[in-house]
Amino acid sequence: MQAAIEIQDALHQVNESRRKRGVKYCGAGIGLHRGEVLHGSIGSADRLEFTVIGEAVNKTSRISDGAASGEILLSPALYSAVEDSYQCKKTSIETKHEGTFEVWSLKQSKNRKFRLEAWV
Repeated sequence: MQAAIEIQDALHQVNESRRKRGVKYCGAGIGLHRGEVLHGSIGSADRLEFTVIGEAVNKTSRISDGAASGEILLSPALYSAVEDSYQCKKTSIETKHEGTFEVWSLKQSKNRKFRLEAWV
């Protein structure tokens, strides 16, 4: 959670600097989930890559795809673990193959001052 917040903060600062100079800027949405994954070097001796696989990876990818610029979306599994520390709004996203996902949009920390709307 903190890493996602810091990524959005840093991107916002870079974009503000770029806007002031009149150059193009970009945004990023972040999707977060929790679950079991298999990680390690997968492949053959000719082509070995470090990767992660599993249902949690696929779900995280779908949630990330549904996150708009400046947005941090949480899966219900992650939200239930952090709901005492973060203010979130329940929403949903449409996925291409799996239908509608219920997600939580991070709005602000209950312990740290930040406002997500400022990133957009």
